[in-house]
Amino acid sequence: MALNSRSYDLSPLIAEAYDLHETHTTDVEMLRRLIGPRRGLRILEPFCGTGRILMPLAEDGHTLVGLDAAGGMLARARAKVAALPGDVQRRVKLIEADATAGDWPGGFDLVILGGNCFYELASPEEQEGCIASASAALLPAGHVFVDNDHMEGPLPESWTRPGRHRTGWPSLTLPDGTRLEGYSENLDCDAPARIWRARRTVVVHHPDGRTDTHEYLEQKHPVSFAEVAGWLTRHGFAIEQTFGGHDGRPYAPDESRATFWAKKTVAGEFRISSLDPGRPEDVRDFQALFRSYHREIGVGPSTDEDDYLASVLKRLAESDRWFLLARDRSGNAIAFAYFKIDRDERVGWGYLLEFFVRPESRHRGLGRLLVEFSCGLLAERNVRRAWLTTNPAAGGFWRKCGFQATGEIHVNAQRIMAADCQPIHSSAT
Repeated sequence: MALNSRSYDLSPLIAEAYDLHETHTTDVEMLRRLIGPRRGLRILEPFCGTGRILMPLAEDGHTLVGLDAAGGMLARARAKVAALPGDVQRRVKLIEADATAGDWPGGFDLVILGGNCFYELASPEEQEGCIASASAALLPAGHVFVDNDHMEGPLPESWTRPGRHRTGWPSLTLPDGTRLEGYSENLDCDAPARIWRARRTVVVHHPDGRTDTHEYLEQKHPVSFAEVAGWLTRHGFAIEQTFGGHDGRPYAPDESRATFWAKKTVAGEFRISSLDPGRPEDVRDFQALFRSYHREIGVGPSTDEDDYLASVLKRLAESDRWFLLARDRSGNAIAFAYFKIDRDERVGWGYLLEFFVRPESRHRGLGRLLVEFSCGLLAERNVRRAWLTTNPAAGGFWRKCGFQATGEIHVNAQRIMAADCQPIHSSAT
């Protein structure tokens, strides 16, 4: 008999029962609030099941990859995806795989460890392994959403009493009259370590009188708040928010739920600092980056370019302008952001004037991090909104950063986009 991993594959009816049992959407709504206005994110959901969380986010415009070891659950998810519009279907990929094996795809903006998935895992080692895998799968500054019940202290008596007991899951009746009954018989539980072992039985009563009985062994480790918080910190995450419920109320020890929203830190990956016009190294790197930027957008070398670079350096002495430089671990300048507080067109708004990441340093989360820092510095100066102009081809990147098109067209057919400015949370400065 399998230990946990195939419990949802005992019968094709289990997936149908799951969809009847799990109908809430409060966690999906919470995720939407945490994601905010950003669109086009790459999101990974291990333990995706029948797609309850995954599909609404795909319909929101994000690209989703779902992992699950239960073929029956994925078969039901695929049938649901096939009923979605074609453009949404193309944004969903489902993979049958054991998430505890750790071989997750990478390059994601968000990893979802939701639906109480840690309660399906047998040990703290498997649970921490998922946090480590989430860190490896995320881009720098990406987020992980961890949403589970929590248990503090040893297993309570209700978990360890001997005998066979009727369970709430998967005890229900399907629309065709098929009746499922779940039973649990506790085995050698370790209450202080919160390790629960049981023999689980699912009895299927068919409408024609047939009865099927399925048995398997199960082990669970109900996680504590401190365990999850420790694993996140150990694997390079900064915990930004903790909640005690999907309505967004803050976590408290007496809550039954512990939900974490944490960011993969980029300490050691990049260093972001303000350009110092009095530092020759900064000036040299600024000039080299700006010239690379001009070549990419089709501006050739000229006297005007030299004059413009000199004017940027001169104007940095003003209190409402900033130029951020990003460097890699070796100290090489690889990106910049030039922005100001607008005193002309949108008075009091932030205005991102110029922005550039070297091509070889893209797709690593640096661009979004640099935007976050720029808007964060503006927020510290009580600037609530920022705007920029961009060509349509770059619109997807800016939407990932939280910017939305205003519908206005600027000079040279540039689109105007705007976003709220949020305080800085990252520790990468």
